[in-house]
Order: sequence, then structure tokens, then C-alpha cells
Amino acid sequence: MKRLRRAIVVACLIGVYFALFLGCELRKRHETTPDDFAVADDPLWEAVFQRTEGWTGADGINTADLLDGRILWIFGDTWIGEIQQGRHALPIDLLAELVNNTLAVHEKPDAGYWMPPDPKAIRFYWGQSGQKNLAWIRPEPGDGSGWYWPAGNGLMVKAGFDSFRLLFFMSKLSRSPASDEMWAFYRSGNALVIVNNPDEDVLNWRIQKISVPLSPSRGEKIGWGVTLLSVPVPGEFKESYLYIYGIDESDLGNKKLLLARSPSSRVEETGAWQAYHGDGVWGTFASECYPIAEHLASELSIEPVVIGKSLWYVMVHSEDGFGSHILIRMAQHPEGPWSQPFPIYQVEDVLKNKAFVTYAAKSHACISRPGELLISYVINAIDFDMVSQNADLYRPRFIRISLNRLLQQHNGILLHNNN
Repeated sequence: MKRLRRAIVVACLIGVYFALFLGCELRKRHETTPDDFAVADDPLWEAVFQRTEGWTGADGINTADLLDGRILWIFGDTWIGEIQQGRHALPIDLLAELVNNTLAVHEKPDAGYWMPPDPKAIRFYWGQSGQKNLAWIRPEPGDGSGWYWPAGNGLMVKAGFDSFRLLFFMSKLSRSPASDEMWAFYRSGNALVIVNNPDEDVLNWRIQKISVPLSPSRGEKIGWGVTLLSVPVPGEFKESYLYIYGIDESDLGNKKLLLARSPSSRVEETGAWQAYHGDGVWGTFASECYPIAEHLASELSIEPVVIGKSLWYVMVHSEDGFGSHILIRMAQHPEGPWSQPFPIYQVEDVLKNKAFVTYAAKSHACISRPGELLISYVINAIDFDMVSQNADLYRPRFIRISLNRLLQQHNGILLHNNN
């Protein structure tokens, strides 16, 4: 049944893509469009992750549609334990601790794929060794020190006639030996994670980890897999490319967006990857990538959305340098050109307290209401004690934006710039 449902979903997605690329008119679904607002907070989704024991908070916040009625969540550093009197119980009490990554899975509610699930229906996953909690995925013994942190969203790709694999990337991070500060870590590599049996329960997943080759000139400064897209190969109905976006952090004052691609069915063959050189030209992955956007944050999302009868690619990211805004860029092709960023929301909590920061804004089209885009973000604090004492921090926050209003704002920015 799961495979049948997945085949139907994939067939529909391919049909939408090809209808758009060939200029066919899409039939509108009988759904309401939220034209009465631009951006709204979404407390119902936030309530799903307001928990007092077990999994109690995390950042990262990435999703993947497993195409069988389930949604996967991939989180970064996560609080595990109890919340007492509005705070995380201190690690010294052995009641709360942080692990570097966790997962969660829930079924899409029957009332609508965009409805938040019952908080009791979402299941969380992490590792354990005796009484100690561990990250869900960890480096292999002998693979050196460090830990894995999720780079971006997950994506299901075909592995055969009726089988699929789940793909996502992890950044391998290591602590700087010269400092014991909270933020003193650096990227020491990138790993492609392949789940070969995503149909099964997470506890039974068979996982491959494949190291991504380093850039000849930038080394480990590129974070690959910040977002993934499946893009049809022109003229090939059954074939697709996996578009792999990366952030070049060589210049922390101007982080740049890079793009690589691979045949979806051969993504583990990193020698077959290609780097985008701009102007429609692709070269070997060992060659230099051409930046397709600048002044970005380390985390972002890029997702295709249909507005009216047109396909748009929407990029969502937080304002870099811990600014207070969530920004949008738009393009009509996955390679760009991308519009200039424009703000769609200001996180007011960080304006009220200078110790608060916001980051990790991303969209989640697979669970968005018709005519809208659901966006998550995080509020954190630069003082770790403040985070441990305030359980309202460091949890997923959500807003919703009208796609029609989004396009109107984009067009308004273009008109203003042209004048």
C-alpha cells in the first residue's frame, strides 16, 4: 500500500513538472487561497514541539516527505530530558542533556496534509548507550573526533522501478582545540547520507554515509546539501538530476550559494557530479563552482511552488549575522538568476532582548496549506545558561505566508528597482 501511494504521489509530481515545462495549463484544485493576510504566526505547529519530557527542543529543523503518508523531521542539536518549572533540568541532575542530531516522524493527518499532527502522534528518534543519550547518527569508530549536524532537507529519489531511497546531507563538525567557547567549532567535512529502506521504521533503516570530496581551493569551507531539489532531465521522462546546493563560507562576511548536480540514480558516485559554472554551463565537480547568489546565511531552503499557472523557486533564509528578519528570494529556474532578498517577517523577540538571536529560517512546502508556504525558524540565546533556564527558547517557531502576496511583494520590489 505504501509503495502504491508513493507511486501515485511521484507520478503526480512528475506530471506537474512536465505540464509546467511544456506550457500546459494546470487544472486548479478546488481550494481556498488565503488572500486576507500576508504573514501569520502558526501556534498550532509550534504546539507540536512544545514538550516537557523526552525530546524538548532543537534547532536545524528540516523536513522530508517520505511519499507514503509520513513526514520526516531532521533536527540539529537537541535537548533530551525533562522540563521543570519552565527550564531544562540541569545536566548535573542527569535529567537533561544535549545531543547533536535527532529525527522525528509523523503521519499526515487525514483531515489534510497541511494539518499539524496530534502532538502525541509524532515519534522521536535518537541513539542510546546504556543510560546515556546519543545523537541519531554519529561518525564511525576510527573516523576521528567530531559529530554530525544536518545540512538541510531530505529528498526521496527513485532507486528502481518501484523503490526509493532517502537522501540528505550532514556536515561533520569538530571542536576547535584553541577555545572552549560555545561557538568554537568548524566544519571538517561533508557526508551524503543514503537510507536504502525508507519504507521501514526508522529503527530498521539501513544507512550509507559517503564522504563528499573537498573543493580544491576552498577545502572544507563549503557546506554541501543545504537544500536538495529533484529536477527532470530535459527530454527524459523517467530521469532526473539531484541538484545539490552548497554554501561557500570562505568569506564569512559574504557567504555565497554554489550548485552541483548528479544523476539521481547515481548520486553515490561522486566522480559523476558536476559543478555549475553559470550561463547554463556545467563542468566537473573538481572544477570551481560559479556563485549564483551572495550575502546568504549558512542555512536556507529552496523549493518549487506553483503560483497561479507559473512555477517559481522560492529561497528562504534568515538575515545573516543574526539579523532579525526572514528574507525571501525568487527565481523561475533552479539555477537562478535570483532576485534580491526582501524581508517578509521580523522576529520581534530578538528586538526585545539583545541576548536573543534568530536563525535557520526555512520553508516546508510538503506540509504547507494550499496557497501558502510554512516557514520555520529558531530563537536562541548567546548565553547557554539563559537557554537552559528558558525552555521557550530553542524550539521550532512557525509562520505562514500567502503565496499570492509573496509574488505581489516580489513584483513590487522588481518594479521599484527598475524605476
